[in-house]
Amino acid sequence: MADCIIRLESTTGHVRVDLLAVGATIQKLFLPDRNGTIQDVVLGCDDIEFYQRGETPYFGGIVGRVANRIGHGEFQLHGRTHRVALNDNGKHCLHGGDVGFNRVAWKGRRVSDCHATFEYHSNDGEEGFPGHVDVCADYELAEDGSSLTITMTGVVTGAATPLNLASHGYFNLGGHDAGPSCLLNHELEMPEARQYTPVDAEHIPTGEVRSVERDPAMDFTIAKRIGKDIDSVPGGYDHNYVLSASMDDDRASTMRLAAVLYHADSGRGMRVYTTAPGVQFYSGNFLEAHPPGKDGAVYTKHSGCCLETQGFPDAVHHPQFPSIIYEPGDEYRHVVKYEFFTSEK
Repeated sequence: MADCIIRLESTTGHVRVDLLAVGATIQKLFLPDRNGTIQDVVLGCDDIEFYQRGETPYFGGIVGRVANRIGHGEFQLHGRTHRVALNDNGKHCLHGGDVGFNRVAWKGRRVSDCHATFEYHSNDGEEGFPGHVDVCADYELAEDGSSLTITMTGVVTGAATPLNLASHGYFNLGGHDAGPSCLLNHELEMPEARQYTPVDAEHIPTGEVRSVERDPAMDFTIAKRIGKDIDSVPGGYDHNYVLSASMDDDRASTMRLAAVLYHADSGRGMRVYTTAPGVQFYSGNFLEAHPPGKDGAVYTKHSGCCLETQGFPDAVHHPQFPSIIYEPGDEYRHVVKYEFFTSEK
């Protein structure tokens, strides 16, 4: 059922995750601060219908069939042109189209108190994409609450297709309702992200892979406040950072440290590890136009940030990017692990 909620809880009861069947979505994530105060640290809605109608900015959902953007909503594959939804300002395809994986009802089941799995079958032609895909999102909370691991898998049949899933959680470690002043004071570090993929005015990659040394505002290889340089980035951060050791390392099984997010006032921190070649850092630039948040919260610009581990955006048009094309019989696998900590500093 689309309104199903599965709750995962640590043995101590200090960490809790509420998951929705619609979109295999993280609706709530409760973490303790350095003093043991427990707060929900992901943005979201109380009313599940907002998720079903696609009226949220992808709060906490698994997005796909192709996360991020496909320029001009079309691509060629094996000599055939495929056209997909233009749901991004009527010009491009964003996060799988009008009814992406974040809006559909997944089949969810609890495996244990700390483990749940969700499955969905995407038909050939769904949102214009070729081939059938059976996808699974597996959520496992460490028994002591120290981490949450999401394993996204897929099997393609019938025809080749692009496939790129991402978990689209919005985090504010001061609390989901703590607002933009809190978020902009978070420290972010991405020590392996020495390059990023610049975009044009419509957020479509240009094809360049650029060193962050050329753009100091884009450089998070050393921890800095999110708000430190954000005014130097037109519109705010919404950029893919390169995590691969090489551009050919696109389907590695090795977990890389993608990011460390830290909120000094609460002492809450989160390390993000992934097998994906990229991470999209999004500073919540368009949150004010969306429905009311949980507990009546009003989310505004920069109230939360996303760290979406992923394949590169618009990879179907850039052969120099790691490929997101999967042939029939190919198996897709993408793991992201959120490791939680508290600090006294």
